[in-house]
Amino acid sequence: MEKFKSRKPRKYTGTYRPKKEGLEKASGRALYLDDIIRKGKDQNLLFAKMLRCPYPHARIKSIDTTDAEKLPGVKTILTYDDPEVTAFKPSNASWTGLDTRHYESMDWPMYMDRLVLPDTGVWVGDIVGAAVAAESYDIAEKALKLLKIEWEVLPFVLDPEKAMQPDAPVIHPEINPEGNVHPGGGWAGPDVFMDRGDVDKAFAEADGFTEVTSKHHNADHAVLDTRGCCVHWEGDRLICWTNLYQGDQARMFFANMFELPVNKVRVCVPWVGGSFGRGNTGDQPFLILTALLARRTGRPVKYKHTRREDFHDTRNALTWTIKMGAQKDGTITAMYFYGIANSGAYADSTMAALKHIPGIEMGECQQAHIPNLRMEGYVVYTNTIPGSCMRGIGNAQVNLAIGLAVDVMAEKLK
Repeated sequence: MEKFKSRKPRKYTGTYRPKKEGLEKASGRALYLDDIIRKGKDQNLLFAKMLRCPYPHARIKSIDTTDAEKLPGVKTILTYDDPEVTAFKPSNASWTGLDTRHYESMDWPMYMDRLVLPDTGVWVGDIVGAAVAAESYDIAEKALKLLKIEWEVLPFVLDPEKAMQPDAPVIHPEINPEGNVHPGGGWAGPDVFMDRGDVDKAFAEADGFTEVTSKHHNADHAVLDTRGCCVHWEGDRLICWTNLYQGDQARMFFANMFELPVNKVRVCVPWVGGSFGRGNTGDQPFLILTALLARRTGRPVKYKHTRREDFHDTRNALTWTIKMGAQKDGTITAMYFYGIANSGAYADSTMAALKHIPGIEMGECQQAHIPNLRMEGYVVYTNTIPGSCMRGIGNAQVNLAIGLAVDVMAEKLK
């Protein structure tokens, strides 16, 4: 086979850099989680399923596992009131952040809004109430259907602007007992997180003024390889295989939640069938539940999202309103950003998408030449799919709004 030859000799752009894993992937020899962890390779393997909340907001008043436990092939069932479950500390889905952090120095300590297995679901699809380990996924699924559950359906709110109203049902009273707006301060910063110059005066003196609003939806990563893991114990040592690419995050998560020394936790990451940022929220409750099921049964337990279950932790739904003032020659003299971020049911990385990226990357870099700039934003809980981390976090949403504002201003000034 002839080596690649570029048409023009170049030092960087246009040169050939062979993809080191290209042959393995193209030939089908690359091994992913489902290739390594499957029943055919380990007859001792169990499979986990977790109960999903069928309502936008509901609390389990009681749960009877008697019939489910009698189903042949069911090995154990965890419930929200199990002492080992209630012993876990509260968490959030992004406290290890982009750099692996200990529980005591976590990102977003003011947003500890997740329990490993709560009695209350806050969106349709939330893991809640029960987890089953069985000889197959089908048996585990049947066991969930045999659970006798008494639900208390609670008031819910789906629209972030309605969720900001004083009469809206409060979704996370442990975070904000008075409403659904995420508290500011600390890591979150102030509500007005960028303010330089005199924006109002600049608007009054501008030759052109425009105002636009853009709404960005909950885009999902939709990767080929749905999230999952397999956990087993060797004595007091936890071993996990997972396709969440940031194994160091998962390792810290296990160690801190099970109160193990880090050297007692081993996390192995095989080839990953796509990520696009979703692995940045490595603090997933299913990891802890799978590990607890494995410890309870004394056997390896595998958990894998179905395609439907994998649609969560989306790009953050964000509404930006931008006011812009400019001179006749097109020089932008002032901008005001007002953002409402719909975090969905959990906080996750939404505050970063709303404030950290626009404030640091935009305000201090992209708009550094604009003398008068104000940015204001609020993150709001709703009973909808959580928004979390996706590549280009915060960038796509705000740049959509900026592009619209520039286009409209250009039309006005031409």
